[in-house]
Amino acid sequence: MVSVKSKLTTDKGENMKSIEQVRSEEFGDVYTMEQFADMVEADTIIPYDGNGYFHDGERKTNVSVWTRDLTWDDIKDYPYVVWYNK
Repeated sequence: MVSVKSKLTTDKGENMKSIEQVRSEEFGDVYTMEQFADMVEADTIIPYDGNGYFHDGERKTNVSVWTRDLTWDDIKDYPYVVWYNK
């Protein structure tokens, strides 16, 4: 099985905001997909803690990171996760 972290490559070009820009515009905590995958893998973030939504570098989606039927193709274009603690 190939891990999510091994597939993390995104090139959205000049329109994609940096993580610092996204953080300044969002109320929640913003993580790269790699950071978020590391935290989930280490059980430092679990569904009970809150919810996260994918961000494509331009805008946040309404797709929860806990949606069970997502595939790599569904999330490969989202370099960030915006996380909201409960």
